[in-house]
Order: sequence, then structure tokens, then C-alpha cells
Amino acid sequence: MLNVIIIIILFIITGSSLYMIDKLFEENIEIKPEGPIDTIDISTNFILVLSMEKCPYCEMLYNDYLSKTDKQYSIITYKSGQQLSFDNNFLDIPPEERENIINGLNKLLHGEFVFPTIIHNKKIIRGLKDKSTLDKIFK
Repeated sequence: MLNVIIIIILFIITGSSLYMIDKLFEENIEIKPEGPIDTIDISTNFILVLSMEKCPYCEMLYNDYLSKTDKQYSIITYKSGQQLSFDNNFLDIPPEERENIINGLNKLLHGEFVFPTIIHNKKIIRGLKDKSTLDKIFK
């Protein structure tokens, strides 16, 4: 009976020692959240507009600028449940660029964003900007 108690005590001491050694060498990695991104690495000349369903500012941007521009654009709609809907113009973008755009949008959507968000010449423009800024982009 004494042998069994000694074996159990040795087993507990060995297990505790291994646990403490494991904790001693465990790396403490602090994950820092990324700040807001300001660019997306794309080389396409398309103007990308991230909009949201039933967003009055997105509709105003469409009515005042997108419907009147001759430049190529694509509207990416953010739907409930964190789903993205792409318009048919998105298919005109080369496949490797589409992948870069989707990767950039994933980073963007995990940070701070507002609607509409315009992506033009790799720059991210958040919100509905003043008329002169929008004229430079769409005219």
C-alpha cells in the first residue's frame, strides 16, 4: 500500500514539474491589432466603391457621380451578415487583381470603415467627401 502512495506522489510531482517546465518555455506573443489601412495594393484603373444596402450617402454618390462618369467603376455592396455582393463590372477586372481587391477588403472590413468607401489609385477614401475631391475622382 505504501508503494502505491509513493508511486502516485512521484507521478504528481513529475506531472507538475513537466507542466512548470512547459510554462517556463512558452512564448508570450502579444497580438497587436492592425491600425486602419490607407491603401490597397491594386494596379487596376477601376474606381471601386464599397457601399451598403439602403445607405442614403451611397445612393447619393451613385446618383450624382457614378451614373454620370465615363470612368470604369465597380460597386461592391456590403450586405447584412458580412457578405459582399459584386456587380458585373467586377468581372472585367483581371483575376489576380480581383484576388488582391478581396484580400484588401478583408483587411479593410476588419478595421474601421464607413460607407461609402472609395478605392481609387490604391488610396482608400472613407466617407462621402467634398465636391472637389469627388470631381477629381469621377470626372
